[in-house]
Amino acid sequence: MSSTDLELPQNLELKKGPFSAQVILNGALLNRLTKETENGPVEVISGYADRSEWEILDGYRGAILAPWSNRIEDARYTFDGKEYDLGEREPGLRDGLHGLVYNQDFTVVEQEPHRVLLETKVTAGSSYPGDLVVQVSYELTEQGVITQVSAYNPGEKELPVGLGWHPYFKHTGSYRLSFDAQARVQADENLIPLPGAAAYEPTGGVVELDVTEGIDTPFTDLLRPVAKLETEEYQLTMHYRGVLNGPGVGIFHVYTGDFLENRPNLSLALEPCEFVTNAFNREECKEMSLLAPGETRVLEAELVID
Repeated sequence: MSSTDLELPQNLELKKGPFSAQVILNGALLNRLTKETENGPVEVISGYADRSEWEILDGYRGAILAPWSNRIEDARYTFDGKEYDLGEREPGLRDGLHGLVYNQDFTVVEQEPHRVLLETKVTAGSSYPGDLVVQVSYELTEQGVITQVSAYNPGEKELPVGLGWHPYFKHTGSYRLSFDAQARVQADENLIPLPGAAAYEPTGGVVELDVTEGIDTPFTDLLRPVAKLETEEYQLTMHYRGVLNGPGVGIFHVYTGDFLENRPNLSLALEPCEFVTNAFNREECKEMSLLAPGETRVLEAELVID
């Protein structure tokens, strides 16, 4: 398979109706989603513009988050009586950020003009207790795109799994984001949620954010797993379909892109995730995160774009 963009790693193109997309095979990234309109193409998902941005993983644009999402405190967790040490992400920084597959090569399992199914494998080792098969599919529709991230446990013992997706949505400096969530997650200076119930600050049920508030924050205890984003160029509805079980289980993580090295404050990360940050070290997440032998769990995010 040849690359469709020589400045980026090996990638492929999808097309259906007014929508076109670019998928990078390394990391299974949905790097670009564009809608053709009467006034020309509108960029919806903002990915890496060139190879230099991709090489430094600026903002982890479009990352598939597995077998956990976001951070692990001190890059350590204990499972089944054994400690797993994820090491330093860079000198002096231990945060276990964004799992193990964001920079792994994926292989193409199925491909159609509007859809692709990709697969990779996490192997047991010092970072993770077992083998895990991770599949990612992107399917363009007449209304947008459906993203599915799945994890299959081929082994003989339970494994901890938390799935997520890290897309950035372009805006021109103005937007409005809204969803129904009963708790905003309170975290320390390392963005690790506070212990126990102190992590969950009541919101009143309705969350409305605009460009004036710069945050990198999860929201949870979702009343409806639906988020709406309005920009000057398009309106988007995200439907999250996955585990939901009160505080910590089922989240929208919002990052406003203030500290991106490239094009800061011109895109918004709206991340559907199964569990709150540091899930493998939190009691409210541990049981729900377990994936039994022979079982598969799926996170789905459908984008409807007007």
